[in-house]
Amino acid sequence: LRNLNTNNASMTDAIAKVSTGRRITKASDDAAVFALHNTLSKELNGREQANRNAANGIAVVQVAAGGVEAITNAVNRLKTLAAMANSDGLSAADRSLADNEFQNVKNSISDIADHTRWSGASLLEGEHTVTAGGSATGMSAPTSFKGGVTGAVAADDDTVQVSSGQLSIVIGSTTYTTSSVPASMSAGDEITLDFSDGNGNSFEMTYTMQTGETEAGDIETALEVYFDCAASGSGSTFANSNKNLSFQITDKEEDMVTVSLLGASASLLGLGDDDITTKANAVTAQQNIDTALTTLNEIYAEIGANQRQFELILDNNTIIIENLESAKGTFMDADPAKSMIEYSRAELMSNLSRGMLQRANMLTASIRELTQ
Repeated sequence: LRNLNTNNASMTDAIAKVSTGRRITKASDDAAVFALHNTLSKELNGREQANRNAANGIAVVQVAAGGVEAITNAVNRLKTLAAMANSDGLSAADRSLADNEFQNVKNSISDIADHTRWSGASLLEGEHTVTAGGSATGMSAPTSFKGGVTGAVAADDDTVQVSSGQLSIVIGSTTYTTSSVPASMSAGDEITLDFSDGNGNSFEMTYTMQTGETEAGDIETALEVYFDCAASGSGSTFANSNKNLSFQITDKEEDMVTVSLLGASASLLGLGDDDITTKANAVTAQQNIDTALTTLNEIYAEIGANQRQFELILDNNTIIIENLESAKGTFMDADPAKSMIEYSRAELMSNLSRGMLQRANMLTASIRELTQ
């Protein structure tokens, strides 16, 4: 009976190996190799996801590259218009008409930068940060940036003003104005403040009216407190830095590649205040346009380097994945011929053991009959 049980267990193991194609089907078969297999599987899964991350990285930079190309084409059109305006062959009226197109193209640059997105995030608007000098109950931090909102909020009583139900704030040398706020408000009302300079640069804040507050002047006071921009304050700062996107590129959480994208809105390219209404302005615009094209070339170079880096990572990870799969096979894959031989032997031994057990039972029964 003991031999039958042993042979049945051997046949069960043989069946498992033949049906799974694996040499080791449980930890007790070879504990060390089983542990190594799990380690290799963990690394393999991490590498496969890293490859998907790298592919996503390539897709991100390709989307950004498409936006930069469209912006470059728009800037080149600005260059053409500025060169045309720097000519005595145009009258003041002609320059005014050319400037209309110039401004529209300039606004489209900010639109392209805003609409070049991945997973809902704009890739070519940089990263906006605000260092607020104070805090005001009910006032949210600036959000929903569009374009290039940069500059200092000076400590001056005229920095934030209210006029005809509209609020305005001076950032750097640019005035940002809201649409009209309600004429009558009460505590608990949430007011959206949509600040815009009218040239494609904007941001939003929200304010919840506090007890006893009923008018736009109360919001003005809260803004002055938030930005600490009263005459006796220290002011605040709006800044823009590179947009950084990180991707894990191996099975280790610390192995990251960061894509750093410069902002490419009209303001961030230094074109926000340009016009071509005069020859002198057209000359200045061309100088700024040349600088903007240099910046766009730098962005292109960074994007190209990032894409090549991701492609190399994909190639390397693919090779490593192939080698890991091969290593797993070396440790775990069964030899089909050997497995079938072991199965046949185990089946034969199990059948023989069963037959011998039956004979032994019959012999025992015969002896019992003789002794009765």
